[in-house]
Amino acid sequence: MPIKRVQFPDGSIKRVEVPEGATNEQIIAFVQSQHAQPKAAPKQAGNRTAQLAGRSVTQGAAGTLDMIDQSVKSLPGMSLFKFATNRLPTIREAAQAFLTSRDVARPETRGERIASDVGEAVTGAALTGGAGVASGVRALGANPVMQAISAATGAGAASYAKEEGASPLVQSLLGLAGGLAPGAARYTAAAGARGVTRGGEAGRQRVQSNIADFEAAGTTPTVGQATEGRLARALESALARTPGAAGVMAGKSEQQAAQIGSRLGQMANELSPRADAVTAGRAIQRGVAGSADDTFASRTGATSNALYRRLDQAMPQGNIPVANAGATIADLNPEIVGAPALSPLFQNARLRGIQEAFGKDATPASQGLGGPVSQRLPYEGVSKLRTLVGKEVERGVFNPDVPVRDWRQLYGALSEDIRSAAEGAGPEAIGAFNRANRYYRAVQDRSDAISSIVNRDTPEAIFQAATQGTKEGASTLSAMMKSLPEGSRKEVAAAVLNRMGRATSSNQNAAGDAFSTQTFLTNWNNLSPAARSALFNRLGPEFRSQVESITRVADNLRQGSKVFANPSGTGAAVTQAAGIGSLATAGLTGNYPVAGGILGSMAAGNLASRAMTSPNLVNWLGQQTQFQRGSGIQALLLTAKEEEQGRRRAGN
Repeated sequence: MPIKRVQFPDGSIKRVEVPEGATNEQIIAFVQSQHAQPKAAPKQAGNRTAQLAGRSVTQGAAGTLDMIDQSVKSLPGMSLFKFATNRLPTIREAAQAFLTSRDVARPETRGERIASDVGEAVTGAALTGGAGVASGVRALGANPVMQAISAATGAGAASYAKEEGASPLVQSLLGLAGGLAPGAARYTAAAGARGVTRGGEAGRQRVQSNIADFEAAGTTPTVGQATEGRLARALESALARTPGAAGVMAGKSEQQAAQIGSRLGQMANELSPRADAVTAGRAIQRGVAGSADDTFASRTGATSNALYRRLDQAMPQGNIPVANAGATIADLNPEIVGAPALSPLFQNARLRGIQEAFGKDATPASQGLGGPVSQRLPYEGVSKLRTLVGKEVERGVFNPDVPVRDWRQLYGALSEDIRSAAEGAGPEAIGAFNRANRYYRAVQDRSDAISSIVNRDTPEAIFQAATQGTKEGASTLSAMMKSLPEGSRKEVAAAVLNRMGRATSSNQNAAGDAFSTQTFLTNWNNLSPAARSALFNRLGPEFRSQVESITRVADNLRQGSKVFANPSGTGAAVTQAAGIGSLATAGLTGNYPVAGGILGSMAAGNLASRAMTSPNLVNWLGQQTQFQRGSGIQALLLTAKEEEQGRRRAGN
């Protein structure tokens, strides 16, 4: 029998099954007679509830197949097939007829019909979500639980409207609203919780940034550390003094310190295993004055020799004046007037020997009334002599026993003689001389800067000299790090990292390897920006970024709850002991309500502390709140479409 909307004498409008072609009065009389007659007992055998559930599940599965069928028919090229099958019953209609023919119970009361509609919708949602999970289609199985809940609420709302005699449009609108309601409620609750804890989008980004910093430092933040909110930090401070929660908070603090220290140690070991002050000091010695090809002396010497070879190629061969060198040698070893026997005792033996040999090898340029006016030597001999003197200078910079000052004066005099000769040789020669001389002076300046570091008695003293005074500046440290080969730079940086986070003696453990984020932060702040750049910038941007992440984490711990600032565990132990003592006292005195209250507060504090230190909760706070929709809406729309098609068939 067709379903029609009927207005009863009391003014109510209901949808009922009526005889074909009956008038409104006949319909009312028919309905009233049906309600007046006692209902016959159902013919179906077995459990009626189970049969109704089976019918709704079967019809729901058939409705899902109908949805797939409609999707296939809507594909390009399927219009002819769609036209040919348009008059055929839908899969759901066929399933419904089959179940009826097998005497499977049908929903008769209002509650049964609503429950049946809900069951069909949930079945469709479950099948759709399951297919999405199995096939990997995220749009179908993104949130199966929410899809099922939305399907139930949407179908229930639409079915209720139908029972109340609402139009198909109203049914669809109420079904849509019901399907959206669970997602809206979940969205509102999630958005509210996140908003109170972290704030809006800026707060979310701050949480994400802090999570990334803590991850780079090898650990995870608490809620207060991630959000940096006053309320969360105050709660964590209170929990650190609450029996039942203090142990959890202290344990998290100690875990963070150990993990950050381990990460910093791993970074140092990746640079240079087991680096300390001794190995770093030796690395500085080797890197500056060692004999390897990549040391500072070897590298600069090779470059300087190459520049002077270009000068040699531009200079003409022959004798050049050496008046400056001759005068300087005489000035360096002056005779004591009236004491010729004592003079040698106060003169440098090597320089005196050079002076005597110089006088024999140098030839006068011309002879005048006053004697020789100038001395000359072959250019090649002057160049080689200056090279040998330069080696004495290099050796003396890092050896306090060598009179480097005297050697430098002689080197400068020889350079002046070569400069004069180069000026006479032309632009190419003087240009080559200037380039070589500028480079040599730069090398000497750097050598002077780092000689105060290298000329120490022990490797430890060398390391201490290299890293002291870095709070105000880092000119010496920068010069030294630039002079070292890559391997030596890594050893120095690793030794600095290993020492920066070592806890003070009052907070140190028996092994002497306890790490303190606050000590690390203090030592980091004692490094000037120039010193940090000198130590870490040459190790790559990723390494510098990791170190800076650790410093931000240390600062976060200092700014937050004091329980995380410098953990020792004593505060938590005292708090726990006080709580247990109070509980024992209440129990022994028979004050069981008080004992129960203490137990309850300890349990609540423990749960709260575990939540505040939960990485899952922190990650959830860093996510965006998104509205999640279920697939029940699609099922409702499909049901409304099927009903419309059924009405059209009945009208035809």
